Parts: sequence; structure tokens; C-alpha cells
Amino acid sequence: YPDPSDWQRDAWKQVHACLDDPAVREPLQTPAGGSLWREKRFEVILDGEWVTGTFDRVMVAADRALIVDFKTDSVVDEAAARGRAEGYRPQIELYRRVLSMLTGLDPSSIQAVLIFTRLRMLVSA
Repeated sequence: YPDPSDWQRDAWKQVHACLDDPAVREPLQTPAGGSLWREKRFEVILDGEWVTGTFDRVMVAADRALIVDFKTDSVVDEAAARGRAEGYRPQIELYRRVLSMLTGLDPSSIQAVLIFTRLRMLVSA
């Protein structure tokens, strides 16, 4: 196999640094009695349109779920990350609707966080 490109190596280092950070690692724990989806692809018909995508990570419990989306964006500080998170709001709302459809959970019981890997920072979405 060929060596990963520079951006892949950089992303790998960022994710590992996040996993070494207890503040970031804590919300990644699978809930007791729950299940974990990693890189879970989906295809659904939503509002009459075919929608495809991939969840980075989802923790599902009987009455709630958490969507975790990793972002390797080049953000320099918390304000930039929060601003960038607003741009991802439509994607996260779509993920919330799809997850609700797949699990039967009410969308209000589905939380979401973005992990900005360069800053090792979580932003609720």
C-alpha cells in the first residue's frame, strides 16, 4: 500500500491528539446499553428526495442519540470554530432528521457535536 498523503497524515495526527484529550474523549464513550455506529453510510428518501451520506460517529441509546462529526477545518481559535459550526448547521440538521427516521427517535432527543480536530474543541450543533 502507498504511504498516505500529507493531508491524510495530518488528519490522522489531529484525530489521535483529540483522542488523547480527556475533554474530547469523554463524550465519545458509548452509553451503557447503547450502540455505536462508526462511518455508517445511509441512503434514505427524505421529502421525496434521495439523500446519501455518512455519519462519522453516532452513539444510540434507547431514548437518545449523539451525532459526532469530526472537522479538520483550519480554524485558529474558538470564535472561528463557532462561526464555522454555524455553516455546518444544515448538514447537522439533515443528519438529525435522517437519524430520527432510522431510529424512530424524536429529533429533539438527538444531540450533535462537532469536534474541530486542529483545536481539539467540541462545539454543540
